[in-house]
Amino acid sequence: MTYKEADQVGKNDDYDPFESNRKGSISKRLIQLSENRTIRETAKIWGVSTATVSLYLKKGGMPSIDKALAIANGEGVSLDWLAYGEEEPVRANNDLVPITKYDITASAGGGSLVETEESSIVTVSRSWLRGNNLLNNDLCIIGAKGNSMEPSIHDGDELFIRMIQDSPGKPYDGVFVINIDDLLKVKRLEYSVMMDGYRVISDNTEYQEEFVSRSDIAERLKVVGEVVLVLGRPPKQQPTN
Repeated sequence: MTYKEADQVGKNDDYDPFESNRKGSISKRLIQLSENRTIRETAKIWGVSTATVSLYLKKGGMPSIDKALAIANGEGVSLDWLAYGEEEPVRANNDLVPITKYDITASAGGGSLVETEESSIVTVSRSWLRGNNLLNNDLCIIGAKGNSMEPSIHDGDELFIRMIQDSPGKPYDGVFVINIDDLLKVKRLEYSVMMDGYRVISDNTEYQEEFVSRSDIAERLKVVGEVVLVLGRPPKQQPTN
């Protein structure tokens, strides 16, 4: 019986379509794949909800064919290995952490309107994140556009953003992705006690500084996240004659 045929026999997550052929438990292989990861990280790689991951790992639920395919693709293993336990090397993905990469840019210039937020998942080594003091942070990746933050950030750089959900209880100080007047920008924020508001600064001195008074912050300024790492893209090669 093929995976697809077996999947039609039982449509609930408690049914194991491979009971007669499997070598060991599918649940054990799912647990093996998810070792050293949080449920949230595993859910991103498998393309399912955290509740579904908990069902598989803690209650022995069985994935349907579409979910099994997503898990196999995300982990880099074959569907046969996942379903039947056929011997084959399993790619060691348990050191990888999934991070959402949004197909949007924060303007290091005049500002970009955000109309769509298409995204994909990239995986990054846990040890690399730890070495950059980024482990256990709510991270995402977006691109930068423009030259207003040069020399700190260049056009085309990729920005690792630590997402901010709540107010820190003290003024922001550093480089942040912000939504100001409905435009998405990456700027340096500095709170001025004397002026009673935020200075919105471009590192490129050719750009004029902006200001948001404390009374206007709620209406004009939302801090999306802090820029914690900048990955520069290699410069474009000039054509040779």
